[in-house]
Amino acid sequence: MIPPIFATLSANAGVTAIIGAGNNCRCYPFGYAKQGTTIPYVTWNTVSGVPENKLLSGSFFDKLRVQLDCWSNLDSQALALAQAVRTSLESVSCMVSVNPTDRDPDTNLYRYSMDFEFQINR
Repeated sequence: MIPPIFATLSANAGVTAIIGAGNNCRCYPFGYAKQGTTIPYVTWNTVSGVPENKLLSGSFFDKLRVQLDCWSNLDSQALALAQAVRTSLESVSCMVSVNPTDRDPDTNLYRYSMDFEFQINR
């Protein structure tokens, strides 16, 4: 039910070189990083999910779609982070879309957004 995003990203050298390692890895759930968070960072949010049900015993896995956003004050760094995140997560999931990239009007941060699909065994 909970995709292994933090575990996967915090263990990948390409990602941790950009957003920190271990418990200091700047990867935040619920699509939110608190004000003052060190830049760059990743946010993620489950945007949809479907349990795969059996007739007699309920679901045996959940299919989840998760949006990941890579944030930086440099466009080149946002792109490098997005590439590292994609490479890392494709070992445990499948990328299903690239979302519109933009610049946040309040923070001026660049955002590269992607959706991944996970199958989580129950």
